[in-house]
Amino acid sequence: MKKMSLLIGRENWQVIVGNAARLAYMNKALLSLIVISENAKVPSSAEQDLLSLSEIQAIMDRRDDERNEQLAYFRSTCDRMGVLHEAWQPCGDHFENVLLEALYSDLLIMTALELKPPNGLLPGAALRRLLEKAQCPVLLLPELPTIPSRTMLLYDGSTSAVYAIKLFAYLLPDLVDRPVEVIQVTEDNNGMTESKRLTDFIRCHHADVTYTVLHGHPKQTLHEYLAKGTEPTLIVMGAYGRSRLSRWLRGSMADVLLCMPGYSMLIAH
Repeated sequence: MKKMSLLIGRENWQVIVGNAARLAYMNKALLSLIVISENAKVPSSAEQDLLSLSEIQAIMDRRDDERNEQLAYFRSTCDRMGVLHEAWQPCGDHFENVLLEALYSDLLIMTALELKPPNGLLPGAALRRLLEKAQCPVLLLPELPTIPSRTMLLYDGSTSAVYAIKLFAYLLPDLVDRPVEVIQVTEDNNGMTESKRLTDFIRCHHADVTYTVLHGHPKQTLHEYLAKGTEPTLIVMGAYGRSRLSRWLRGSMADVLLCMPGYSMLIAH
């Protein structure tokens, strides 16, 4: 991997910058920052009618100060760690700018809550739209991210799930030596699909692997299982392709996964 793109916003951005820089250092990759600051919202035309020019200018100055603070922290962090870096401040539609940056990146790093949903969509719906259009894998970080100590590979028998497992090994090789759990949720009593082929392939990349088959409704069963976790964990999943998403990211399932504290997600299609 040669280029990671990072989207930061209002919350906990210092921690997110630090962890992204660490990943870039581990992979000897360029880290490209997309700065979107929403702390000081530009007043609407109606609001401007009620404000003086000095008040409007003060709001704009606060927004510039926030962006400058983020840029300075990002640059100093990367310089201190020896990470090659660049930064840009997009104008216009945030959502489309994120998609454009993803087109020219090996990996897009962001927190789910920093994705500004278009047309009032819920975060899960905005995530689904991003995954339908993004041209690179997406690493979603929790609100208070830490480097994962273990990985869960969500497997549903699809080629997309296997492709995501491959990409994880290629994109984040420094994490492959940590404990890995392969999880499949079935609504019947069957075991893991293509179990021998799957285990033979995973054994090529990972030494410390366990396999778990959960039975029940995917949304409820997976939510209950993940809620028991106590360690910082990376979830790896496939998203199928441009025209359809895996069941992990349909309907309310994406919102369930986004709300799980302490979990990062690597999503590939």
